Amino acid sequence: MDEERFSVFLEAFGDPFPKEILDLEKKALSDNIPIIRRDTQRYIRFLLAERKPEKILEIGTAVGFSAIFMAYYSDEDTRIITFESSKKRYDMAAENLKKFNSEKPVTNKIEAVFGDASDFIKDDPAYAVKEGYDLCFLDAAKGQYPELFKSIKPLVKQGGMIITDNILQNGDTLESRFMVERRDRTIHKRMREFLFSVSRDPDLTSDILPIGDGLLVCVKNV
Repeated sequence: MDEERFSVFLEAFGDPFPKEILDLEKKALSDNIPIIRRDTQRYIRFLLAERKPEKILEIGTAVGFSAIFMAYYSDEDTRIITFESSKKRYDMAAENLKKFNSEKPVTNKIEAVFGDASDFIKDDPAYAVKEGYDLCFLDAAKGQYPELFKSIKPLVKQGGMIITDNILQNGDTLESRFMVERRDRTIHKRMREFLFSVSRDPDLTSDILPIGDGLLVCVKNV
């Protein structure tokens, strides 16, 4: 199947996103800020409708697109906590949250926090609530995925989900280490080890989906 044709098909027949979301997406892309891709957006929208999470943890706010997206498509009582370690991007996210205009209540669902998420979710009682989250979305520096995932796992409720974005690294993860640029071999090795470890974790039911740049989707069994 031609993936590009399938994507065009979905754009033509799928339920279109609202103008506010499309405008925010356009601005982020024009500023060369990576955000979740369209097929990832559709998948997350489906999950939000199906699972109706009440409390969401996001690591990697960037400019706030994914947090705003999840707030837009989640229930009215959903709360989203999102962490960003880059001051520049955090400020951009804060500005987008302030400016976002929608008929739905959106930005009041979001608490954006500046700083290293690891410091907060390990030690801060306001955020490090054991089995406190229904859904976690991990979209941060790829080299930090193993440690962040380890910190997130105890915070997810039984039956809750962890979604990790960009695990294929534009296809590099699929290649042998000898086909990857030398400077990228360390992150390539870490990503493969991370995927191997999570996929065999008996506490989780996991799958890798060819959506966007690859999604690792986990359900916490215990």
